[in-house]
Amino acid sequence: MRKNLITALSTAVAGLVLLTACGSDREYRPRPKTEEKKLIILGIDGMDPVLVKRYIKEGRLPNIAKMIDGGSFLDLQTTDPPQSPVAWSAFITGLDLDGHGIYDFVHRDPLHLESYLSTSKPVPEETFLGVIPNGGGGHKLLRGGEAFWQRLEKEDVGATMVKIPANFPPAKTDANESMSGMGTPDMLGTYGTFQMITDEPEWKDKHVSAGEIHMVDFSKSDAVQTVLAGPGAEAAVQISIDREKEMALIDVEGEKVLLTAGEWSGWTPVDFGVGLTGSAATHGMVRFHLRGVSPFRLYVSPVNADPSDSDLHITEPPSWSEDMARSIGRFYTQGMAEDTKALVGGVLSDDEFLEQANLVFEERIKMMHHELDTYEGGLLFFYFSSIDQQSHMYYGSMESDALSQYAKYAHVIPELYERMDKVVGDALAKAGDTPVVIMSDHGFAPWTWKVNLNTWLAQQGYLSVHSQGETGKGILGHIDWENTQAYALGLNQLFLNLEGREAHGVVPQEEAAVVMQRIKRDLESWRYAETGQRVVTKAMPAPAGQYVDRAPDLIVGYNRGFRSSDSSAMGAVGNEAIERNEGHWNGDHCMYAGHVPGVLISSKPLGITEASLVDFAPTVLNYFGITPPEGMKGKLLFKSDL
Repeated sequence: MRKNLITALSTAVAGLVLLTACGSDREYRPRPKTEEKKLIILGIDGMDPVLVKRYIKEGRLPNIAKMIDGGSFLDLQTTDPPQSPVAWSAFITGLDLDGHGIYDFVHRDPLHLESYLSTSKPVPEETFLGVIPNGGGGHKLLRGGEAFWQRLEKEDVGATMVKIPANFPPAKTDANESMSGMGTPDMLGTYGTFQMITDEPEWKDKHVSAGEIHMVDFSKSDAVQTVLAGPGAEAAVQISIDREKEMALIDVEGEKVLLTAGEWSGWTPVDFGVGLTGSAATHGMVRFHLRGVSPFRLYVSPVNADPSDSDLHITEPPSWSEDMARSIGRFYTQGMAEDTKALVGGVLSDDEFLEQANLVFEERIKMMHHELDTYEGGLLFFYFSSIDQQSHMYYGSMESDALSQYAKYAHVIPELYERMDKVVGDALAKAGDTPVVIMSDHGFAPWTWKVNLNTWLAQQGYLSVHSQGETGKGILGHIDWENTQAYALGLNQLFLNLEGREAHGVVPQEEAAVVMQRIKRDLESWRYAETGQRVVTKAMPAPAGQYVDRAPDLIVGYNRGFRSSDSSAMGAVGNEAIERNEGHWNGDHCMYAGHVPGVLISSKPLGITEASLVDFAPTVLNYFGITPPEGMKGKLLFKSDL
């Protein structure tokens, strides 16, 4: 999973986001009954087969080991590129990239040379005379293909999909339940914008990626006023402190929270736009963490949609989020809830981040137990993000050459796998004879070297930049298109500056194949001089199908340990083609798929020797007695008599 590179994109679209209310006039028929047929799938994002084998050998995963002893364990082939929105789209639809149309975390508009988030886009609200709101608005899901639980519903088979990634807004159903996961924005329309209220001078005028800093002054009084940024409006905040007791009272539009230094709040509802004429208040919720009183440091989580009264379409049926909140309380609705951005930005320490990540994990466990307790039949899919998000932060700490500031956290990943094993044990106990399958969308690897692909393209003569002081529009405005044959945008995408397709294309259509083959050859022969390692394992033409406007010309599959830098993924051209990655985000998977397979673990024997993500959709349909539709690419992992 990847958060940092899309900050610029999500911030750019935040002002356009007019959120879809979950209320609806649609009538929903009762959830289908599925006789005695049952299947439980646990989607554990980022679970790595190498680590699973290692930790089983060390005795850390007794429940998973027992599961494998009576069932099956295979490496699960992921997608190229092995990015989460691409991989989960294959899982959901049983289609390759040219079928579901998701190629990266970001896509680009070839005519305007602008980038956008790949899985969904904001839809402006319709107005009368350009002023009066007239309905509409919200978001549009950009993933193509039919979700397999939609097909299950058509055949009266029940399904519950909890926190399924790459499904925002949720694919429409009349009865089967789905809750959007990764890809769900916060209430600002971003993938997560935290806020911090502080009186520390060092934060004044300091730019923090994906965050907002609110400066306050307690020098004259122990009470101050400030604001929280919200969707199109602000919420008034009053803070009173007791320095001796190291406590703070936070009042947000009448909602009061009392915290001691080091303490986390529960979910606090916040209404934005209270008192503004002509519009209703927008509902959201935040968590506070009082880092300290002297100096004052208050972390505020991204503004999540409040599932008990959501202005964001996060579930199908829309009322399901309210039902869930009534059952277990409020919960994170933001797609990637672990606040890695606040950790990278220095707003949370490692220990504070791990506390916050644990809040997410405990919430998810509570939700899983609720779903297992109410599960009666059909398909239950449940998703966990913890291993993925924490592996991004701490996978590199397990390497022998880990930087000292990260090496002391080498215990985080193995201990997290142990906790996940206990969760699996709980699920197996409640499942009884029901088949249980564990799968992950990809594995993990250290991210040691940052690759500046656009810099390499410039060094090889494929890309040119304007002279100093000259620039065009947008994030690619620095590129001299008249003298550029190719450019990179996104983590694994390379595009030709193709005549008739790109706004300033110069590569003739009849020469495209030759230019692309030359770039492919040069990429695959590229070695990093410092280590002698290949930088790129394989560069592959991307299947376009009906998505010729989205598809890159080459998918760049980096060698293990190498990955695009965030800046290059946003089109930047720097000085060095390869740099040591010294950042906190030191584990990743956006490399060649063969280096980072996922896992497939079944409580029942499968009798197969290989498996792929695209196999799941047809397999689930077949298991419930439904013939997979033509066009699904996958094969059957198991039969209906599992």
